[in-house]
Amino acid sequence: MIAFVESSDRITYLKEKNKDSKFNKKEITDFSITSIIVLITFFSRVQFYKNDIYLFSETWFEDLIKINDLNNQVWFSPDYSEIGHYAIINLFSNAFKISPENALQMFGLIQVTALSILIFWVVKKASKKTGLVLPIMASLIFTLGYTFTPINIGYLLKHQFIFSVLILILPAIVFLINKQGFKQSFKSKIIYLNIVLISSLLLNFSYTLILILVALSVVIVLNYIKKTKEKVTLLFTVLVSSLTLLFSFFVFYKYEFFNAFYFLKSSLLQVNQFSNLSHLLVPYETIIKLTALLSIIGLSSTKIENQKNKVLVIFSLLYEAVVILFFINIDFIDKDILLLIFSVLTPIVIALNSIQIIKVLSFKNKKVSKVLSGVLAIAIAFSTVFFQQEIVSSAPVSNETNRQILKAYNQITTTHLPFTYSVVNTNKVALIGNKKHYFINYSEFNSEYLERDYLYHKNKENKSFLEAHPEIILTSKVFVFEISDIDKDVIRTGISIPNNQLQNNANLLSELKKRGRKIRLYTQTPRLKVYEIINTENSSKISEMFF
Repeated sequence: MIAFVESSDRITYLKEKNKDSKFNKKEITDFSITSIIVLITFFSRVQFYKNDIYLFSETWFEDLIKINDLNNQVWFSPDYSEIGHYAIINLFSNAFKISPENALQMFGLIQVTALSILIFWVVKKASKKTGLVLPIMASLIFTLGYTFTPINIGYLLKHQFIFSVLILILPAIVFLINKQGFKQSFKSKIIYLNIVLISSLLLNFSYTLILILVALSVVIVLNYIKKTKEKVTLLFTVLVSSLTLLFSFFVFYKYEFFNAFYFLKSSLLQVNQFSNLSHLLVPYETIIKLTALLSIIGLSSTKIENQKNKVLVIFSLLYEAVVILFFINIDFIDKDILLLIFSVLTPIVIALNSIQIIKVLSFKNKKVSKVLSGVLAIAIAFSTVFFQQEIVSSAPVSNETNRQILKAYNQITTTHLPFTYSVVNTNKVALIGNKKHYFINYSEFNSEYLERDYLYHKNKENKSFLEAHPEIILTSKVFVFEISDIDKDVIRTGISIPNNQLQNNANLLSELKKRGRKIRLYTQTPRLKVYEIINTENSSKISEMFF
């Protein structure tokens, strides 16, 4: 900026500056491939929205409660559950003005997209001679290999805390062993790693510590960082960060005494985490064993002291460490979490070791390496498309009405001012949008609404009466949700309203019409109807009030 102001020929200065800042061919290629990966990931995962069984599940409502608690500044729970991951979802919700309900549905997609880019980037670090084929292949195995991934198709869109941890940790591991990662001093690397470490520990304490300590052990044992002072500093950083965080929990935990043992146990074992691997073409344990064998072959064929092989070595040894944890059957290690870690590490390790083996087989000939990489990628792509097509197409469909209910809530909350309307629905969905409207359950609607309606409309102009009896005041609009029958041929039947309640609704709405209340059908699908009772015109919907 100062140079621009002091320049006598500012136009020439801008031209020279712009010329220097142009992207080179490599950067344009990387950007183009990354964009394609993002698009493929997004559209391939969105197609499974119809199979999603996470929405309105018990876990979904538990997650929504945690996000609502954060909005109420409740940062600790008596069961020691970690809320760092939910804080990120809540931040995402508030930053982009998205409802917490929609943020829960979208965040899993954002995680998968970020990981697909990250996998491409990590593998690319070790694939200078074999080109970009294998990095792309690794990314697409993670994105498109549904029948090779230990995540049930019905939960492909569910967010995972361990994915957030890996998004932070994997780049840090690469920067840790890459001297070019920071142009400044070792201090800047320590500051960055400390920020990543604290953030990751807040997401999940135990698994972050395990992954970081394994990676750090590899770095120190294999002498990737030469100076003893720097090694001690790295260990000291991990130790201080971990103990500082534990101490802060002791200080701020408000539910009597903070038990560190139960906290660590809760961090390791996630009760709401489970895996259903019935959709896999090959038992995942077989895939793990074959990948572990491949990494051993790759490690044995490389020279550890070679700079460009560091990425392969550290990720292969990290993978082997996770394999050991998986197979030794420790009671307090959650195998379902390890499977999620494998879903990210397996494509990386397969690609990195394939690159190394191809280099050996091609005698470091670039052309031969690229041909072998292309053949391998084509073989994997063919098997992915051919073998999993039938399984993906026959995946059970989830409850469509659940998505319609969420859509209706979203439509109402985005077009009406908060707390100018009420929602009548079953208690199960009382949490949805509870910071935007008043909620009336069916029991209250049956027993009290007609009387409140009579008293309110009789005295709505009598301000002194309304001030004395605020309990009778009705919101400008009332939305009555009716969910009839059940969806056929779906994996989960979802929410439905008993027939006697539907009849009560019909009688009550009929009585309100006789009293002259304006009622219209707001939304209708084969199973869902939403009626809109208008008590005060032009005082709730934003477009009616301001335009």
